[in-house]
Amino acid sequence: QEAKNIRNYDTEIEIRVFYMEILHREPDQLGLKNYLLKIMSGEMSLEDVKNEIQNSDEARNLQS
Repeated sequence: QEAKNIRNYDTEIEIRVFYMEILHREPDQLGLKNYLLKIMSGEMSLEDVKNEIQNSDEARNLQS
C-alpha cells in the first residue's frame, strides 16, 4: 500500500510538471484527478498524458 501511495504521489508530481512546462500553470483539480485515474487504470501512460497536454487547444493557443 505504501509503495502504491508513493507511486501515485510520483505520478501526480510528473503530471504537475507537464502542466507547468507546457501550460505554465498548475493543473486544475478535475484534470489532475482525471489523468491520475486514467494512469492508475492503465488507460493512459505518463507519455500519453504529456502528449495530450502538448496537443491540447490551450497549449496550441500558447504557442501562437
